[in-house]
Amino acid sequence: MKETLSIYGAYISEYISYRISNGFSASTFDKLYMFDRFLAEKNYNQKILTKEIIDEWDKRRETESNVTQLKRISTVRIFCIYLNSIGVQAHVSRTSIKVVKTVPFVFTRKEIINLFKELDKYFRTKSHHYRYMMPVLFRLMYTTGMRVGEAVSLRHEHIDLKRNVIVVENGKNKLTRLVYMSDDVSSMMSDYMKKIFNEKSLSQWLFPSTKADKHIVSSTVADYFSRVIRKMGYTNPDYHPVPHSLRHSYCVHVIDGWIKNGENLNELMPYLEKQMGHKNHKSTWYYYHMVYDSYECVVTKTRDIYPEVSDDG
Repeated sequence: MKETLSIYGAYISEYISYRISNGFSASTFDKLYMFDRFLAEKNYNQKILTKEIIDEWDKRRETESNVTQLKRISTVRIFCIYLNSIGVQAHVSRTSIKVVKTVPFVFTRKEIINLFKELDKYFRTKSHHYRYMMPVLFRLMYTTGMRVGEAVSLRHEHIDLKRNVIVVENGKNKLTRLVYMSDDVSSMMSDYMKKIFNEKSLSQWLFPSTKADKHIVSSTVADYFSRVIRKMGYTNPDYHPVPHSLRHSYCVHVIDGWIKNGENLNELMPYLEKQMGHKNHKSTWYYYHMVYDSYECVVTKTRDIYPEVSDDG
């Protein structure tokens, strides 16, 4: 469990321990640790959480999407309800955020090339193993379509370089699946694993944090990704890349390539569905037809294959 900084740290730690004992993942409470830092930075020392401090926490931040804002507000709202239940007075936020479903961000191939150049440039300045680990992690996510949570949870034993296969255990919906790597990605992973083993030989994790006994967490990955994205000029809070955009981009680019090459999508889609860990082809097509330009292409070329992918969305 992370160290807390504010006078509410003990309550936060107790609350998180209680929720974890009820089956919640520790990563669920990243926003609560943010709230703890927020209180510490404000030098907040009152024995009650006032409406004023909660309202300030609720304010939308620069480059923050309304979805992220809602997650912050909701996490602290539930925590405040908990505080009241144990006799600690806390204002329960009534702030309402309207969440509009946005089109997923998909990189163009040129943008992907520029992204990796910027990632390499940014992490080259780091003194610890992140300097070569993070560029590999982001490349692996883009070239395999893995979710960030799946990638950071990989252990050395999950990588089979002889067969170019990755075993993803307990992915979304608690499913285990095989993810395939191309030869060049497998070669990249081979070089990386030699480096990380030499530097972090005691760690079981393929992508260890600064503490060898733990893997890097999704929120840290997102934070680093956001820093690089801002440097590249993506500042629209409602439409900007996030780590999951690499997965969206992988899916769209693979299908685009098949269509342009005249491949039989009816035969190939089940393989992409399994690679991405989807339950059915509708979920995979959803990634694709949410992107307008690609959707126009798929409507004209694949209506006979999957008629349910229609203009109605």
